[in-house]
Amino acid sequence: MPEHAAQAAGNGAMVYLASVAKSVEGVAKGSERLRAIARDHGMTVLMANCLGMADGMDCPGRSAVWDSNGTTLGQLDDVHEGILVFDTEPQAIAQQNLLGGMGESG
Repeated sequence: MPEHAAQAAGNGAMVYLASVAKSVEGVAKGSERLRAIARDHGMTVLMANCLGMADGMDCPGRSAVWDSNGTTLGQLDDVHEGILVFDTEPQAIAQQNLLGGMGESG
């Protein structure tokens, strides 16, 4: 991923999106790696992670957005499905929708 992010930044990318299926153990390491990509390449980074079981592993969600300094702008939790809406112009979370928890309706 670091080489791909460097190439994207070199081509003028301002936003980097990583769609992942990280386990409970992997999401912490992945988040730190993506935070570093944001900081090192000066671009906004978004991570979309699944919540619940995927390919036989428990995935904790925690989708997030980091600004070009590596600061977390928004992050979903490990219980509720949700959507982070990021507005590129003010570089801010415009909306954070949390849906019912796993197995809940609403």
